[in-house]
Amino acid sequence: MNVEKLHETVDGVKQEIDRLVQVIEHPEDILGNFYNAYNENLLQHVLEYMNISEDEKYNLLIEQLAKMPVLSNCKITKLKSGTSSPLLVSYRKPEFRLLKIDIKGKKFENVFETVVRGLQISINETEAAVRKAERDVAELKEVATRIYQLSNGDYALRGFAGLTRKRNIRNYLDSVNYTKDDIDRIIGNLSGFVGRLSDSIDKRQAVLAEAEVKHSEALDRRGEYDNNTFLQNAVGDLTALLTNSGYELKKDLSTTLREGKA
Repeated sequence: MNVEKLHETVDGVKQEIDRLVQVIEHPEDILGNFYNAYNENLLQHVLEYMNISEDEKYNLLIEQLAKMPVLSNCKITKLKSGTSSPLLVSYRKPEFRLLKIDIKGKKFENVFETVVRGLQISINETEAAVRKAERDVAELKEVATRIYQLSNGDYALRGFAGLTRKRNIRNYLDSVNYTKDDIDRIIGNLSGFVGRLSDSIDKRQAVLAEAEVKHSEALDRRGEYDNNTFLQNAVGDLTALLTNSGYELKKDLSTTLREGKA
């Protein structure tokens, strides 16, 4: 290296430091201009020269980006340690994951759509659990009601009338797929069976109540999105900001970073 080359290198470093300071002081420029597209390695060398670690760099970026009006209702976190870890942008209240952003690669992933789909799946699953629990309760209540009707409330099945009632109960239990051995035991102690049936109904009603609570929670969670225009607008505003800053939408940013894809 000659003196002329040395001066050229030093001037380049000075210019990069000046550029870096200007970008950091203007948060709206960070997304598009923090990384020097013409000399990616120079920025890294400058940061190392200034003894700025990866965590310190990301903390500074997060602090400055949070000053942008479009991110005023959002929080920004680094997903994990490592040079390729993207930033996660989440809405503050209610908390919803919105986007993953790779500043260096100028790529982003919309995770909010996945969250919303997950909310609907949760609603569907909890609703199905409620319907199943309702059927389970109704099934045992139907058995209890029919036993009461066929026995006329006399679970001891006494006298001649008891013989007819035993036959009717036996035929009914057979029609709802009780085995012969089970039917014999039930007829032998109908009062005990009715008591156990009542306990089983109580347990199934408890399961139903729990399923209804979970379904209600799932509906409330979805309502936090459906009834919050600020949250919905935040997604559109952030997507527009990134697109206008030259970012490319990716389906799975984690996979992209892992595989080193552009």
